[in-house]
Amino acid sequence: AGAYELRGQCRFLLHSWKQADADFAKALELDPKLISSKMFQIGLKIRRNDIVGGMADLDDLIQRKDAGSMLYSMYTVRAAYRRDFLQEYSEAIDDCNAAIELNPNRGTAYINRGVSYHAMGEASKTIEDYSKAIAVAPNCYLQRRNRALSYWQEREYSKALTDINTAIQLAPNNMLVDVSLLNVKAKVLTAMGRTDESQVYWRRAEWLRQLSPLNQAITKDPKDPQNHQHRAKHYAKDRQWDKALSDYNTALKLAPKSTEALVGRSKVWLAKKEYQKALDDCTQALKHSSQREIYSVRGDAFLGLGDHNQAIADYERAKRFDAQVAL
Repeated sequence: AGAYELRGQCRFLLHSWKQADADFAKALELDPKLISSKMFQIGLKIRRNDIVGGMADLDDLIQRKDAGSMLYSMYTVRAAYRRDFLQEYSEAIDDCNAAIELNPNRGTAYINRGVSYHAMGEASKTIEDYSKAIAVAPNCYLQRRNRALSYWQEREYSKALTDINTAIQLAPNNMLVDVSLLNVKAKVLTAMGRTDESQVYWRRAEWLRQLSPLNQAITKDPKDPQNHQHRAKHYAKDRQWDKALSDYNTALKLAPKSTEALVGRSKVWLAKKEYQKALDDCTQALKHSSQREIYSVRGDAFLGLGDHNQAIADYERAKRFDAQVAL
């Protein structure tokens, strides 16, 4: 039974819902007392929008006398379902209270109760519960983020900024988490009138948001050179030259004659002041294309190498007459 449950959990994490459900069913067939498998099945029911069926199963599970240490999780899960799917905030709070009675030294019930109080417009109770969750688990970023938002809504901006800065320090290196936290910090700074600072965080959050689909495209098709080129450009916008270089190198392994990748990599070499490497990439690109941009970039490479005559010749080919060329 344990092996089926473990495989079901792996499939659940991989979003292979049907196979996961089948594994949990088999685990329960072999061991009907395996409550954790039943909890996963309930989660799958809820995911299929069978809210009534999932809640009924959870109610039955809570009434069992063999729940043991799982009872706390059952109450907090039911509280979340009642709050998020049924908008039964008072009932959700009752479930959280029951969980807290079982174990006042765990933070999940305080967080859930705080979210319910927030939905009911009970700001002081919301902040109080988030503070209790922080006291129980001071190194968890999520409670800090939630309390920061509550302080922001209550216009206690200094407290909000302190919390969100702490949350950023505590957060795992996760892109979606970073976007969420940076957006909150930008909101707080905007409310404080620190507009220039807030714009830095808005832009950073947007850059990270745009990076996510680029990563997903590479994961889905790692052999497509275009995917690596697109992400390399995005890294270059943020002046992350080494990461951009790595992606351009991969793209050129997959498509050695790619003019776009050669020119892109040459621009990275320029930024790193590797002028000869930039020159070599442009010269290679010119074997496949005569785009003006290539001559323009190669002109910059010649200029970096101190060969002004060759630089001017390339700038003329590129029909480029900007301030840098004039110098």
